[in-house]
Amino acid sequence: MSVHFEERSGVVPCKTPWGSWYQTMEEVFIEVNVPNGTSGKEVKCHLGSRDIELHVKGKEIFKGKLFDTTMSDEATWTLEDKCLIRIILMKTNREAGNCWSSLLEGEYCANAWVQDQMQRKLTLERFQREVSLMKCRRWCPSPRRYYKLSEALLSLSRPHEGELFSHVGISILNR
Repeated sequence: MSVHFEERSGVVPCKTPWGSWYQTMEEVFIEVNVPNGTSGKEVKCHLGSRDIELHVKGKEIFKGKLFDTTMSDEATWTLEDKCLIRIILMKTNREAGNCWSSLLEGEYCANAWVQDQMQRKLTLERFQREVSLMKCRRWCPSPRRYYKLSEALLSLSRPHEGELFSHVGISILNR
């Protein structure tokens, strides 16, 4: 589900000195720029459920405790075109309200604008999933109502967990 959502809506990256990271409801993606010609043998990567460590050519890129827990047995890293390391972490808590504000505790924090955009994106991803479920159950709103609901969601500055459909969605769907 995450891949399709990203392809249609783009990503909200948090820039860092070594690259960037971004997230969906289910995953955290880390992209690390490395020198051209880097080989897999020159990469040392440890992906734990609460910690992460990356060394390239003997140099520490980052090391620390993750913002939240992940499923370490589902984490992967790849070296692409000998110049980009892509790490994918699977979140343990996959709710829209679980928006990481930093990659590591106290490090690589998203600024206020990026954090807001990340939260909006996760809320829209959750909305898309819920509408898909409604379609499966034939409870889908008309396109006009769907559009109004989407606009209402975009206008929210910071939706709180559980308020998405209890206030905005239900009132619009019932019109």
